[in-house]
Amino acid sequence: MGCAETPPPSRETKALVFLGQKDIRRGDILRALAAVLLLGAAMVATDSRFTFLDDEALIVMSANKPVMETVKVYLSGGEHEHPPFADILLHFWLPVGRTNPHWLRLPSIVFYLASLLTLTATAWMLAGKSAGTALMGLILLWPFGFHFGRLAGWYSLAFLMVSLLTLGYLHVLQHSTTRAWVLFAVPAVLLVYTNYYGWAVIGCLALDYVLRYRRRGIPSLKP
Repeated sequence: MGCAETPPPSRETKALVFLGQKDIRRGDILRALAAVLLLGAAMVATDSRFTFLDDEALIVMSANKPVMETVKVYLSGGEHEHPPFADILLHFWLPVGRTNPHWLRLPSIVFYLASLLTLTATAWMLAGKSAGTALMGLILLWPFGFHFGRLAGWYSLAFLMVSLLTLGYLHVLQHSTTRAWVLFAVPAVLLVYTNYYGWAVIGCLALDYVLRYRRRGIPSLKP
């Protein structure tokens, strides 16, 4: 009596199988870290060649205010042009950063480098080692990232939150556990308190989630 053949996976099932997790080795991770550290060293070494912009000066002046004043302005719908999370972080960095104007950019550089690693991990998870390698190469050669990734303010922090949010969303699709939803919710909340456009990103992911499961129902939450 022959064994029943296993039916081929559906297209939706294939979309939720993250092939990249099995072919990633420690050497791949170390090479990614080395590439990011080299980029960081280059950004720090060349930072004195990039003029401190007026927008950065305005953000630093805003961050220099007391934290509660910044929060009150935001909650009252005042003149604050963006949510206060980045300004609050920069406020606590100012005692160190004000000793050297270019030190003010150091947190932004760290956020940008962390974003690169997060996006590489996302590509590995979604499409395998070759996708992560290609993504890392593109980002390393991206001239706008090399310039704007260093600017003091909310830019790199928002980029990091979007990267973490994307990675968290893939975990939700794969596991749908409480831990996965927490990994998604935390950067989502921080993103909307970093930039108003975060709502648009979250809305797109929510729409994708609803459309993905509209036929067979939203999966139940696992412990």
